[in-house]
Amino acid sequence: MATRISIYDRYGKPLAELNCKARCNWALNAMGKAVLEIARSDPKFNETNLRIGNLILIEHDTLPRWGGRIDTPRKWARDKVVITAYTGEHIIKYFEYPTQLVVGYAGEHFNDILLRFTDYDYLKQYPFTAGTIYYGGVSWSADLTQSRIGGLDRVSEIQRLSGQEWSIEPVLASNGWLQFIASWHLVRGETTDLILEEDRHIAQQNGDLFIEQGEIINVPYLYWNTSGYIADAWGSSDKADVSKVFYGDRFQSSQVTYVDDDTMYAYADRLSAELCEPRKTFNLRVVNHNDCFKQLRIGNTISVRLVNYGFSDTGSLGVEASVRIRGMEFSEEDGFVSLIVEGV
Repeated sequence: MATRISIYDRYGKPLAELNCKARCNWALNAMGKAVLEIARSDPKFNETNLRIGNLILIEHDTLPRWGGRIDTPRKWARDKVVITAYTGEHIIKYFEYPTQLVVGYAGEHFNDILLRFTDYDYLKQYPFTAGTIYYGGVSWSADLTQSRIGGLDRVSEIQRLSGQEWSIEPVLASNGWLQFIASWHLVRGETTDLILEEDRHIAQQNGDLFIEQGEIINVPYLYWNTSGYIADAWGSSDKADVSKVFYGDRFQSSQVTYVDDDTMYAYADRLSAELCEPRKTFNLRVVNHNDCFKQLRIGNTISVRLVNYGFSDTGSLGVEASVRIRGMEFSEEDGFVSLIVEGV
């Protein structure tokens, strides 16, 4: 599998191609990371190319592009340097989001961040533009007048409260310059017909391949308290009702930042459906059997079929589950894609 690694300045202008290997990962609703090791004997080894703040693009034949920004740590040895880069989320992480009262759908909250970026000198330094924005769900307000918050923290908060998702992906403009496109989704990714099977697509490995984990909560209670006024919400769902039959009532209370009542009710109901069963997590080492790497994308839904792990619905050994890809890592050195997937 061929890998191409290109370096750009902070504005996205091409600088050089590097002859080195990289280990990179992608994450759902989070920041990914890449690590590159460059020999001092490499003719492209110089401060201009390896400068902290430069942008980087890693391209594979079958896997998605990885794009981000070089930052710390940068580790030096006598004959090489190891540089670290982070996905496009790193660019918005350090933007100071102003204090204000925000009203609208989650997509409007997200777009408000992007619009403010373009109004401030900070993001004008970067090739960062809005992509497709989903406007839907519950319209809600968030009171941010009491404190300032970083851009990525604000995006993460919008995602947590709405259950919707974002992506920041690298693209090449027609002039060859690197850009980042920020999009907001009802659900990121698509449903595929890919089935990863044990000992075919899934390589044998040491450690825990299948984990059932997480607190089981089927009676979530949310509240917020300001100036002596308390607003609260009890979560409920059909899945939570079934959970109570198997595990009994399991209560948990949580305090939330200010949101309007409709948002809090919707959030509580979503938690009741998400937390009422053990969370099924699979850690898989996948080989490119039948070119399956082409269907491995963050957010995609695939199937996993195991014969030596887990219990089926009838209680027999083995499990087949529909799962979403929440994390991916690829290293050209070993050729595997490591996946973190969770049951849906």
